[in-house]
Amino acid sequence: YAYYVMTFNYENGREPGFIVGFAFSMIVVVGNAIMYEVCARISDKVGFQFKDDKEACYMILYTIACLFNVALDFVTTYYTAEKVMEGLGFVSYFGTPLADIHHFTTKFETYGMQRSLAENTYSYAFPSTYLIPFLIEPAPTILAPLLLGRLIVRTHPEVQGKEAEEWMAMADMEMGRYADLLLNVILGILIFYFPGGYTWMLFLAMAVSHLWIYAFDHYRVLRSVPACTFAAYDIEWWCQAMLAPIMGIIASCLAFKGNCEPGMYCLTGFPLIATCSFAWLMHHLPY
Repeated sequence: YAYYVMTFNYENGREPGFIVGFAFSMIVVVGNAIMYEVCARISDKVGFQFKDDKEACYMILYTIACLFNVALDFVTTYYTAEKVMEGLGFVSYFGTPLADIHHFTTKFETYGMQRSLAENTYSYAFPSTYLIPFLIEPAPTILAPLLLGRLIVRTHPEVQGKEAEEWMAMADMEMGRYADLLLNVILGILIFYFPGGYTWMLFLAMAVSHLWIYAFDHYRVLRSVPACTFAAYDIEWWCQAMLAPIMGIIASCLAFKGNCEPGMYCLTGFPLIATCSFAWLMHHLPY
């Protein structure tokens, strides 16, 4: 996918079609699913004594892995958007061709780059992350195990008693939803770096998607998973610990948006990056 979008001919305003956009959505879905499975297996192999610790480990690993996924996607998108904008002959507010701008922060702040990156952030979030995985989730987590268990019990008379009950039982309760929601929060906050036109659409999509997530989890907890007890506060504590640096991105966005506003500082290059990083750190430390 990266090779295709980097070698596509963007001259005369040509852009990749629907198939490329759909492929991007599926790459995001499959990539997150792979991270889900890998992190779950690692957490199982560590050998924690208590399930609370295993779930906390999974949540941390999955959140960090998805952060790397998002970062890699944004780097790819940035260079793709750069090629598109240069191919279309975009210029900055002051009339400078994009190809002649060499500072990263200056190029990042141009309207064309901001709009393209905002569109990609929205596409990454919805429906690729906010909705599609959760529409698919009931099939492998509830429907498939139930149908498979019924088939095995019905076609194998030797499977009886407790063994038959185990085949018919649903999967145990797990706390992976914390990590899912943390990823959704990350994507929601990142949109603040870009023009406000996509902000309301992204948060409306987030609200609608989370209505489905809540309804599905409500059914799953009450009607599907076996009874369970999480006696410790470890998972919630680590969830808040992971949320702290994520919320710090809001301060970084504020520092970025305040740059060159009337009565504010006007920085470019490394000083601007350092200012945004300092704002993130100062917001993060009180946690």
